[in-house]
Amino acid sequence: MESFQAADPFINQTIKHMSNRNTYPKSKIDLGEIAIPLIVIGLILSMIAFLLIPVFGGLNINFSEGQRTGRIYKVSTKGLFFKTHEGELSLQLTTRGSEGGLVNQIFYFSVSDPKVALELEAAAIESKPVTVHYRQYLLRGYRYGSTGYDVDRVIASPPAVR
Repeated sequence: MESFQAADPFINQTIKHMSNRNTYPKSKIDLGEIAIPLIVIGLILSMIAFLLIPVFGGLNINFSEGQRTGRIYKVSTKGLFFKTHEGELSLQLTTRGSEGGLVNQIFYFSVSDPKVALELEAAAIESKPVTVHYRQYLLRGYRYGSTGYDVDRVIASPPAVR
């Protein structure tokens, strides 16, 4: 079978060029080149989000709640980026230490409400016994304090019997 020959050489060159060309032009963007970086970027962003959830308190899971009674002897504000109120309550329970001495039991807690922190500071200044209501959290964001216990209210304790 003979190919068509035109009298004009330009037409012959155009026909030859068109017969060698694929019917679908090759895409300039290969999906394999794009998919892998997008998957890697997606994995990195999801890992960052997973690590930041506890920081911003997205997983505040209430584990238990209760009350503790004792004397407040320390209330302070801590934190480099997230300022939180932290405190210590002396439970006035003594136990025998490893060397036979008496050891005071301390309850470490955080306070997220500034009004409650002011009440605790006043109780620390007066050095009177108080009962605090707390909630314990399994996974707690750093912006809510460095302990797993959050004191949410102060309950006035009855005067001590002398």
